[in-house]
Amino acid sequence: MKFTTLLASIRHNELALTCKVCGHTGVVRVVEVIELFGPDKQVRDVLARARCKNCKAKGQLDAKITYRGGSDGALVQADMRDREKLP
Repeated sequence: MKFTTLLASIRHNELALTCKVCGHTGVVRVVEVIELFGPDKQVRDVLARARCKNCKAKGQLDAKITYRGGSDGALVQADMRDREKLP
């Protein structure tokens, strides 16, 4: 996956990370990643530089962007965006 998403656009989310070498998993808040890398970086930039805490492999992480909070919050946000598009 290319992960061209800008960190600034997902600041209220989390990254669920999995090491492709040892299978170690973890979750990090995107706001914490922004503090380290800046808001103008893409997720793929972070993955290229990130290191597994378990086996220390660099650039071997896969990620899933997850919404931070309950599903009801995600639905409310989606509904608000849809309403903004209405005439």
